[in-house]
Amino acid sequence: QISLRQWIEESKSNIHDGVGTDSEFSASNTSVYVMKALPIALKLADRLASDEEACLKGIQSNIPPGAISTDCVVIDLYSHNQLCSFHDSHEIPMTGHDITQDFDWDVLSMEKEPSRSDSKTDQNVTMIERRIANVDIIPRQGVDPTPGSKDFRLFSLGVTLFELFSRGNLLFRNDWPHHHDNTLTDNLNNESAEVDKHSTPGIPKFKKFNRKSISDGTFLHESIAKLLILGVPPALCALVGDLLDCQKGELRGEDAYKSFADVREDLQLMLDDPTRFLDSTQVGPDHSFKFSNKLYGREKDIETVEQAYLQTSRGSCNGVLILGEAGVGKSALASHAEELTTHANGYFFSGQFDKNYTTKPLFIIGNVFNQICDAFAENIRTNHDKQRISTLLQNSLGVQAYLLHDILPSLSKLMPLKSYETSNHFVDMARSLRFLFFTLLQTLTSHFAESITILLDDFQWADEASLLLTSSILHDIVGSKYVFFVICCRDDDIKVEKNSHLAQWIAAVSESHLKKIVLCNLNANLCRKFVSDTLCLSPRLVCLLSSVLFSKTLGNPFFVRKMLESLKEEGCLHFSLKGTRRRWVWDLDKILDLDIADNVVALLTRKLDKLPSDMQQGLQAAACLGSSVDNSVAEVLSSQLGFNLCTILQQAMQKGYMDQVGSKFRFVHDKVHQAVYEMMPEKQRRERHVAFGLVLSSQALNNGNDDLLFIAVGQINRGGPGAVSNPLQKTMIASLNMNVGTKAVSLSDFASALDYFKHGILFLNQNHWENQYALSNELYGAAAEAACEINDPQLVMTFSDQLLSNSKSLEDRLNAMYIVVKSFRRAMLFQESKKFASNMLELLGEELPRPMGDSQLISDIRTMHGVISELSDDSFLNLKRAHDKKQIFIV
Repeated sequence: QISLRQWIEESKSNIHDGVGTDSEFSASNTSVYVMKALPIALKLADRLASDEEACLKGIQSNIPPGAISTDCVVIDLYSHNQLCSFHDSHEIPMTGHDITQDFDWDVLSMEKEPSRSDSKTDQNVTMIERRIANVDIIPRQGVDPTPGSKDFRLFSLGVTLFELFSRGNLLFRNDWPHHHDNTLTDNLNNESAEVDKHSTPGIPKFKKFNRKSISDGTFLHESIAKLLILGVPPALCALVGDLLDCQKGELRGEDAYKSFADVREDLQLMLDDPTRFLDSTQVGPDHSFKFSNKLYGREKDIETVEQAYLQTSRGSCNGVLILGEAGVGKSALASHAEELTTHANGYFFSGQFDKNYTTKPLFIIGNVFNQICDAFAENIRTNHDKQRISTLLQNSLGVQAYLLHDILPSLSKLMPLKSYETSNHFVDMARSLRFLFFTLLQTLTSHFAESITILLDDFQWADEASLLLTSSILHDIVGSKYVFFVICCRDDDIKVEKNSHLAQWIAAVSESHLKKIVLCNLNANLCRKFVSDTLCLSPRLVCLLSSVLFSKTLGNPFFVRKMLESLKEEGCLHFSLKGTRRRWVWDLDKILDLDIADNVVALLTRKLDKLPSDMQQGLQAAACLGSSVDNSVAEVLSSQLGFNLCTILQQAMQKGYMDQVGSKFRFVHDKVHQAVYEMMPEKQRRERHVAFGLVLSSQALNNGNDDLLFIAVGQINRGGPGAVSNPLQKTMIASLNMNVGTKAVSLSDFASALDYFKHGILFLNQNHWENQYALSNELYGAAAEAACEINDPQLVMTFSDQLLSNSKSLEDRLNAMYIVVKSFRRAMLFQESKKFASNMLELLGEELPRPMGDSQLISDIRTMHGVISELSDDSFLNLKRAHDKKQIFIV
């Protein structure tokens, strides 16, 4: 057991480059010393905080202010011997460590003792590590036992910490501040007599303070300046200064400490996160914030993700479903799954859906599976392995593998894709694709025995075909030890549309498939911690500021972040380099007087209004295309816009509004995208959508690019028929919708197809049944068929009524009636279905020839059953297709 004064003297002699030289107090040595002294300061503050808590419970304190000194603070140490080997070394290993590096905070000092070694250049050293066991306060004889006020006790701690971090410099010699609790005066005056004895050459000797300097504030500034001269980190200097300021009582500054618990918390932060709270003045040239990657208050959610990932390796879970409102941190939590995957040497793949970016059906999931195929193709080292995986996939996927050709072109890197021309018409594409996607995933992961994680972000914008495919894969993949899904979805949209396909999909998800995680906004304490970390300041210092931010943002992390940036731009929050305290400062009164936006979109809009006009134009053009825009698309549109869109978007990246992922520019957040999009009046948005769509459709048709064609038609449809006045253009757009709708049907995305057909109908001109009969009949018939496939009989009747009322041929009329029959049958409306079927047979001049009880009919059915049962699947699929339309209708 040694006193704190003894420890300071011992540490001064242990850490130096040369006794009596200025190098003894170099920055590196100061860093080492601070690293050793901080744990003592923390344990001392903890001892005083415990005493403070006891006082609140009515237990009288036994620690008078006079005992809070370097002579009365005692340290219990224990030693630990460790044999280490050094190569021609004469320095202990901790010397020269940076304050921001990892360090064993409990190590107080190290001594080395050479032991026997056979090498002249190597040296075996026994390291004696002296560690803290406890820090206590034992009043010396003659110390006034009067408890004193809390302010004076805090001030006494400041005096002691000043001496600790200044390496033995006494704050006072013969003068002491006038205070009604001056119990430390005699103690410190006695210590001042020993100053010269304890002084070490090379340490600056400071002048005395007088009462005037104490009263006018000079004392406080010069105290901090003394520590800064010695190289003590500014944050630690400020802590000591805020303790010394307590001697003013009610006249103390706002930053002065009010409890030992606050001191303990601040010291703990310096130990836990030194780069943020100890060396907090290292900001960029633009004084940018230090936003943290921490997931505040998400400990249980992180644990759920980790448990789910672990359960996947056991085959008992296949992922997590993360729900929450925009800006709450879903993607940040999803990134933790990426870290787990990387740590397990697995593969991570991701896809993001987009509300405003209309793409080819299954494009997003198809893109993810293309990434998977590319990754595993790169993992194949020899031709023998390539042949083996090709054979395995061909056997697993069968002859229908060619159906994946348009969706997964990268599959051709793993196996040849052969086409079978005659079978496509008779295949249930939706079921076949679901089977093929699952089988491909299972075959690849099982063969390579590699774990993969699939992130599907912004799943609330997923098309119905993607919902069905994802649901099917999750159901079929149960038991797999290699596939882990992370699905992020905004639940504020789900709450509005409770009966939507997505809401039904989420309600149907089994906990055995996906563990559900619902994220909420930060509470007031977590919001304060967020602001504290961002500004690198103690939570006690940002309390009022964070309260204002919390009341405006309701704790939404993204909103809080943007609010801080806005306050900085408004000049209400800035980094101060004045005086000895370099830190973020703010004008709370000015902030309260500001007309602060009450939602993040409005806040962002105010910031965007201040951007140069060309950047606003570029961002608005990108926003029309969705939350992301491909570089090739941006190049095509540059001619339409009259400026280089790619260049503008790169400038927007530097401003923090966009980032670049691969070949795409992407808005950093969907709320940024929303704010940019809503800057434009609705009429302007519609006109731009149509103009962009027409340019892209021309490019797509010229190059035969189906993916681009879907994007183009989606743009035109967002503009709507009101933005098109040319009748010829309207007819062309209606035809384009018929084209892409048919392509969507080929991929079994009937919901998307129906949407295209409905838009095509909207673009038809007046009197279209007379002037555009063929196109009208085609669009209404296709729309009725798609409505039948999604089992909406009411919508089927809406389109069929138009067909039946305007048909110009029996064939067209029969087509419409047949769709109605199918629709009623699927809706289990058998009587209605029979009635329409009888009407169709009557129109064809046919009737049912025999009742079901006829014995010859039963015999004929059995005979046909025997013939069909002997046919193989391939033979059956390759039978000639009937062409007699009347015969087809009758059947």
